[in-house]
Amino acid sequence: MFVTLLRQVMIAGEPANAGSVLDLPETVGTLLIGIGKATATEPPKVAEPAAEPPTELPPAKAPKPRSTKTSPLTLED
Repeated sequence: MFVTLLRQVMIAGEPANAGSVLDLPETVGTLLIGIGKATATEPPKVAEPAAEPPTELPPAKAPKPRSTKTSPLTLED
């Protein structure tokens, strides 16, 4: 059962702030409504994320091969 809290209350040992919309077991929700600390509420609508166009990635550049420097050959007789 979804309820909107009118006052700050403790639920199962945890504080819950006024204005919070909570999904509670039927017995707890009915109790809070009965003592005037909550009102019944419809489940909050979950907004669907906006579909974003895929971002174009620049083409990947292949890493440059490392050149291996060799010393010039010296031929001594």
